[in-house]
Amino acid sequence: MISVTSPFSGFVMAGFESADSVVRKETAPGVFTECRLNMIKATQHDVQIREDYRRLKELGVKVVREGSQWPMIEQIPGQYDFSVIEPFIDAGHEFRIQQIFSFCHYGCPGTLDFLSPDFVPRFVNYSVALHRFIKEKDLKAGLTQPRVYAPINEPSFMAYAVDAQLMLPFAPGRGWEVKEQIVRAVIASMDAIWVIDPDVQIVNIDPILNVVSPRGRPDVAHEAKSFNELQYETWDMLCGRKRPELGGAPKYLGIIGANLYHNNQIVFPPINEHEIPWHIKPRDDRWLDFSVMLQNVQKRYPDHALILSETSHFGEGRAEWAIEIIDEVQKAQDKGVNILGMCFYPIIDRYDWYNEEHYHNSGLWDYCQIERASSGNLKRVVNIPQYAEQIMRAVKLFDKED
Repeated sequence: MISVTSPFSGFVMAGFESADSVVRKETAPGVFTECRLNMIKATQHDVQIREDYRRLKELGVKVVREGSQWPMIEQIPGQYDFSVIEPFIDAGHEFRIQQIFSFCHYGCPGTLDFLSPDFVPRFVNYSVALHRFIKEKDLKAGLTQPRVYAPINEPSFMAYAVDAQLMLPFAPGRGWEVKEQIVRAVIASMDAIWVIDPDVQIVNIDPILNVVSPRGRPDVAHEAKSFNELQYETWDMLCGRKRPELGGAPKYLGIIGANLYHNNQIVFPPINEHEIPWHIKPRDDRWLDFSVMLQNVQKRYPDHALILSETSHFGEGRAEWAIEIIDEVQKAQDKGVNILGMCFYPIIDRYDWYNEEHYHNSGLWDYCQIERASSGNLKRVVNIPQYAEQIMRAVKLFDKED
């Protein structure tokens, strides 16, 4: 395993929900309507960006994950309106918060989708134009630190969502094509960006899983093992281990971003159980500690650093989850995992993609609905003070003093 110097200005990170995909919502029994999400707008992060960053700065958080909003930027093919993203960049400069932009957070502009024949060239052109804009803004602000991007968020989840007809292009059986298209797009876009700026670094983000077979069913253990391997498919293609004809190499994998939630330990096939519950103790003997899951990723990719790119829980479990995650990250470090950061995501609450009336209560900040009713503003409210305390504990543990 090699040691990788961190390109991040802090270890503790925060992420803002940025999903902008086209989904199908059930508007009546058996009746589905396609609509585009815009979670940045829905959470009012676009109009409260400065206040959101100011609150993070007060906690000691110096790095954020953001979505660059491709569908908003390129509303006319080949024409880019970067005024959409400019206030975010300006706020990052003002508060000296480093931004990791996802160029694509599930959504493509207009009728373009991941299986469109022009997806790759469109993505490349947009990525290069976006990088030029960000770089120019950074240089004018006197910032010279390396830029870090997350080209396309969660390819494995996108493949699943397309297969399950949860997201555009709603194409059952074609998830593997989505992964390959994303790999082509990441490779081509980074080749083009590195010509302009060879110091750019990338994070490739996907969920990590622990897939086990149902109790008493050793006959299907091979199915669970095969399903478990799927989580690594995109990363393997990016670094050239799988489908080398796509052009993968270690540089295209870059830093590995691992997303980890309470339901990432699943039973497959789901014959009589679906997941290993986190909240029931003592835990199922098939449960893997989070530190072990991170070690497994590191062992598979020993020459790559990691970040915990998304993690959180909901409701009253938020603080307890944060306590365990922080402790497990420390254990992973002690076991030699080269982990460069951990991102609490989402840092502000958001509603369910398929039900605007249901909020997950999963952020550090929830919303005051009374304030919304009276003024239209979504006032951020810390409903679980212990969660904030744990984030500040993480800053104290992992981040060096200025």
